[in-house]
Amino acid sequence: MSSLDVTLNLLRANPDARAKILQDLPFFRDNLHPDTIKELATECLAEFYARGSKACEARETADTVIVVVSGQLVLEGLISSPEFGQGQVIGTFGLLVGAGQAVRTETLIADDDTLVLEIFYSKLEPHRSSLIFEIGRQVHAAMMSANARIHQLTRELNRARAPAQYGSPRSPE
Repeated sequence: MSSLDVTLNLLRANPDARAKILQDLPFFRDNLHPDTIKELATECLAEFYARGSKACEARETADTVIVVVSGQLVLEGLISSPEFGQGQVIGTFGLLVGAGQAVRTETLIADDDTLVLEIFYSKLEPHRSSLIFEIGRQVHAAMMSANARIHQLTRELNRARAPAQYGSPRSPE
């Protein structure tokens, strides 16, 4: 039996182990009461995804938040894909829409053998107001990061189009 199998069995059998993982994550620790986290831990699922398998598919109903315990998930089909590793909480934006109404926007693939905890939106719904601020902060951070990247690419494109304008060496006359 591999260490991943042992860990998976421990997580499936022990809600306290699941609660410890959730309590160590700022998303939960900073926004929910410890008793609430323990309650969520009793109701979440521990899942294993072998390397190359799909954790979720684009356009399917999003009904869970996914917490990466070990391993790594990546977005399918992207050359430069963001990596979601240990401690990452995926799918929180669906809480803004509401349980049963959100749709997955991307397919997630296990880049390594990966253990996750899955928490149903319906279990998080009563605590939605406590989590909204953190989700908003994450949205803002993602938008700022994307905006900075757009500005960087625009500058690079402009430099490539007009090198002399940016102080590139002139050709000899």
